[in-house]
Amino acid sequence: MTWPDPLRSPDGSIIATPEQWHARRAGLVDTLERCMYGPWPGTPAALDVRVLAAPHPVLGGLGTLRELQITTRAPDTVFSLLVITPARADPVLTFLGANFFGNHRVLDDPAITVSATPVGADGRRPHDGERGEETTAWDIEQTIRAGYGVATFCMSEVVPDDADRAAAPLARFAGQRGRTGAIAAWAWAFSRCLDVLGDLAEVRAERVVAVGHSRLGKAALWAAARDERLAGVIPSQSGVGGAAPSRTAPERAAIGSDGRPEAETVAEITRCFPHWFSTAYAAVAERVDDLPVDQHAVVALCAPRPVLLPNAADDLWADPIGQFDVLLAADPVYRLLGVTGLETDQMPHEGEASLGRLGYSLRPGGHAMAASDWPGWRSFADRWVRD
Repeated sequence: MTWPDPLRSPDGSIIATPEQWHARRAGLVDTLERCMYGPWPGTPAALDVRVLAAPHPVLGGLGTLRELQITTRAPDTVFSLLVITPARADPVLTFLGANFFGNHRVLDDPAITVSATPVGADGRRPHDGERGEETTAWDIEQTIRAGYGVATFCMSEVVPDDADRAAAPLARFAGQRGRTGAIAAWAWAFSRCLDVLGDLAEVRAERVVAVGHSRLGKAALWAAARDERLAGVIPSQSGVGGAAPSRTAPERAAIGSDGRPEAETVAEITRCFPHWFSTAYAAVAERVDDLPVDQHAVVALCAPRPVLLPNAADDLWADPIGQFDVLLAADPVYRLLGVTGLETDQMPHEGEASLGRLGYSLRPGGHAMAASDWPGWRSFADRWVRD
């Protein structure tokens, strides 16, 4: 399958030097915003921080927790950032990710705010009885023991994951420049979290790695592509619109006996989740070959920073084969910038990983973020980000 070459300018000239690549970046970002994600909301006119939970011990003294409320103006939004770090004075590498259902589910601590914002596509209300339900999935204790921090915010506080309820906040983000998709809005929130984390003594501002699962993996990847302050990105099983190509291979895009393709397609994702992307992405759903970019360009925009694409053998919907093809297509940009990218041109088998600067892993199982994922993520960060 032939994809647009990120090292070829629209006028046909070849990008042959790092300086030319850096000039090319802005054009690729603009094209991706126009064709897929919608306009980036930009730096807010004002950003205020209020303490919701002052720093205090958690995990039997292993860690320190604080929660902050971030308020921005123009665009207007309010959301909470939970930060958990090892109980020591030294600033640490921190994993920053969005969560689906509220900060209170990431750790069972009474000081964490239970959001008043409805969450999920069904708009259900978070409640106190859910505290700590996702602590294992985030592998909080082992991550803190390993000397890392974890910071997280709830996606629904930024933009609800429902087309109807998302309309008003997305209109605030877009202004007069067209509709911003929810993926871009969630990605923008990563940048606002970085603004705040940079002022915390316990966090190494230059060593923050974006993480996210599924649609939040899409947001983490776009955040890293747009914000070069992020030291790396780990978009877990992010699928089409994330690390999987829009140009789904014909054999994986063919409709099966169950009435749907093996791998999610642009047509499927824009039909089911129209609020995630710009309207232009849906417009090319049946003619994706007309797209002037594909997801290898998003990965290439992260260069020379490390990118790990975690996948699962049974999660064919996220197109694990296509995601490895994306890394192959992004690799030349890394080489141009004088760093290694992929360490193999053969897709790892189930249970294997290749942890090059462009990394890939394929574990058994299906579509989920699990505690078993985190040791590999920490190893990747150990190799490429931590020093």
